[in-house]
Amino acid sequence: MLKRTKRFIEKRKSINAGNYHTRHYTRTVHRALAIIGSLGEARSILDIGCNQGLTSRLLLERTQADQITGIELSRSTVDKDLLSDERFKLIEGDICELPLAGYYDAIIYGAVHHHIVRKHGLSEAVRVLQKIAESCRGKLFFETGHITEGGRWAWQRKLRQYFKTDEEHIYYLLRSIEEMIAGFEVIGRFRIHGVKRWLLCINMKGEAQLTNSCAPGGMNWDNFSDTDETEKYTRNFGSKKQRLLPIINEQNNGPVEFQKRKIGESVYFVKKALHSKTSLMQEYHIGRELMETWAVQPLSMPSSNTIIFPFIAGKKIVGDVQSFSIRERKLISGQITKIWDRCRIITLHWPKGIMTPIPDSAVLSQVVDLNPNNFLVEQYDGQPRVRVVDFEPRSNHYHWKNKLHIASMLIALKHHRIRAVGLGLSGFCEGVICLLKYQSKSTGERIRDGQPSLSSAIMAEIRSLVGKTVTSLIPSFYEE
Repeated sequence: MLKRTKRFIEKRKSINAGNYHTRHYTRTVHRALAIIGSLGEARSILDIGCNQGLTSRLLLERTQADQITGIELSRSTVDKDLLSDERFKLIEGDICELPLAGYYDAIIYGAVHHHIVRKHGLSEAVRVLQKIAESCRGKLFFETGHITEGGRWAWQRKLRQYFKTDEEHIYYLLRSIEEMIAGFEVIGRFRIHGVKRWLLCINMKGEAQLTNSCAPGGMNWDNFSDTDETEKYTRNFGSKKQRLLPIINEQNNGPVEFQKRKIGESVYFVKKALHSKTSLMQEYHIGRELMETWAVQPLSMPSSNTIIFPFIAGKKIVGDVQSFSIRERKLISGQITKIWDRCRIITLHWPKGIMTPIPDSAVLSQVVDLNPNNFLVEQYDGQPRVRVVDFEPRSNHYHWKNKLHIASMLIALKHHRIRAVGLGLSGFCEGVICLLKYQSKSTGERIRDGQPSLSSAIMAEIRSLVGKTVTSLIPSFYEE
């Protein structure tokens, strides 16, 4: 039976060994028609990963485009008739290495991103997306591989290292170019590998519009020099068990870079955003407005992707519970409950963004992630004092997650257990209600709020497990 299955797979691979574009001709045509329907009056178009050039050919035939530029790894892949069309220009090479000169009215970026993630990691894929967005002054059409497509693909396994659902993945990518986005919509769903990939039409502002507000009299780059004592760190991806890891050989695939910089007797903590400038700008403005003794305020924002903080030499509550005495744990848990009570009533001026549509009536506990990793304990006048860092806005429905965070800390500290159990049960129930509520929402709404479709989340788990199982039994089933 196993040999028969292997022969069947090898036969299918032989059949599928033809050009990818040929195998998905009908799908490519339908996707191109969806793009044409949303294109508008674009005159200059960039088609990244144009393959044979079917999409470019249809755009030349059915739109007002004067010039289409295609990017493909090999010239031999592209149709010869298209290459002879004076309205088409081919750039042969890798989008990761190619500079993009000038601006385009529209850019098509389909079925490329997930391969960059596989080959180079998430940070490189985000950098390329940002480079592309900066060259688009009209509409960016984006499609990528889905996590729900199964575990037989190397790129799918790579994506699973970072994200659990497709909504979470696309939300993260849009967040990384949020300052350049005017809006987005899902304009099509096209079947491949047993699922329907989403085609997004992203409306660009034309140029980045990001406010850079530095605190008057605060720190700026003039206070630093290359001779300062500096330690560089990155943060592992995700929200659970976060750690600061030393950067070795300047290689950093994390979303941020941290620097511990010492000038004389003063120590500062510099946070640099590698993926999302907007989130850092929002964190800066929220932190400056948050006048609480337990909140670590930023000192300055000397550039659009960098914040300077005072350095807090403290222990993380989530990882250092055993190092505190019974008396200290009681004091710490009491402070945490007071912080939680304040977060439930504090309202601020929320910096708005396309991916963070936060109402003015929202409170702090609904917006930021009160993750245990962001709670530090420092010694102040001989007593432990809890400080909270990282006020990056996440959404307007984080209240239930924060209940679970606070409950987990109180349980670990072994104090206020009754309240911890109540918060935990309440947070769990609210989370289930929130998840069910979003099942009736559109794909675009789920992406905007980073909320998963329950069916796709379950499918992702099942297909990933099946894919891993089959490829472990039949290695030839695994595809790069």
